[in-house]
Amino acid sequence: MENIIIVNPEQFEHTKKRMQEDGADKFHVLSDFDRTITKGFVEGQRSPTAISQFRNGGYLTADYAPRAFAYYDIYHPIEIDPHIPREEKAAKMDEWWNLHFDLLVECGLTKSVIQEVAAKKTLQFRDAFARDMGCSLVVKHVQDSIDRGRVREEIGLTPSRNALQTVTLLDAIKELSIDAALGGARRDEEKALAKERVFSHRDAFGQWEPRNQRPEVWSLFNGRKNPGEHFRVFPLSNWTELDIWQYIEAERISLPSLYFAHQRAIVRRDGMLIAKTSYTRHCPARSRRF
Repeated sequence: MENIIIVNPEQFEHTKKRMQEDGADKFHVLSDFDRTITKGFVEGQRSPTAISQFRNGGYLTADYAPRAFAYYDIYHPIEIDPHIPREEKAAKMDEWWNLHFDLLVECGLTKSVIQEVAAKKTLQFRDAFARDMGCSLVVKHVQDSIDRGRVREEIGLTPSRNALQTVTLLDAIKELSIDAALGGARRDEEKALAKERVFSHRDAFGQWEPRNQRPEVWSLFNGRKNPGEHFRVFPLSNWTELDIWQYIEAERISLPSLYFAHQRAIVRRDGMLIAKTSYTRHCPARSRRF
């Protein structure tokens, strides 16, 4: 029992007593395939499900997510309906399991994929870095925002989660009462960042208003804010990509092996080089493979 975290022991004991007193006839079982009730933790930190890592890591074909969510729409109402007899519900949940795992295999899940995800280098690097620096690592997932209905997955030729992650970030800032969130964006990355300040003020809704940005003369920064507001701080705003790599070399900073470990097929689309994955939709008229 040492690996089980009970947030409210008093409520847990009360619920357990009620279950014992009411008997099995009033006991309603939820399979909780989507972890809406239970949460996994590793060393005190929330961990993503293996399936979410397969999906978000580009290991499965692009049609996996819509087909899996279609199953969810069919079977989840059955899962949470207290009026369906247990025998009927158990049969439906078993059917859901079989359909879903057949779908995983059909969409590309293999033993090698499972092994790769289990040993994913970037997560190992992140966790080791946080441990070496003595930092408290808090991880928030866009998938959780999708699962809670806060955002919806994009569809189309080039779906992206870039816009969706803003909601996850703002929720985390509010939950953790963050005054300043540091980011690694640089002004030379894209023109949208050209007017960004080093201390970028955001209002109580997380919005960026150009007229409310403060002058930063002689690298003097104004950190005054009202309750509920916060700053996005970009210390590398004035750096170039060459500056970054030269600094890494000069200071001998460690990097995830993913930067050097493999070659990937890419396509050129709208002036960008995009890695070819199961999520990259091929468009012959616009893309050229290298």
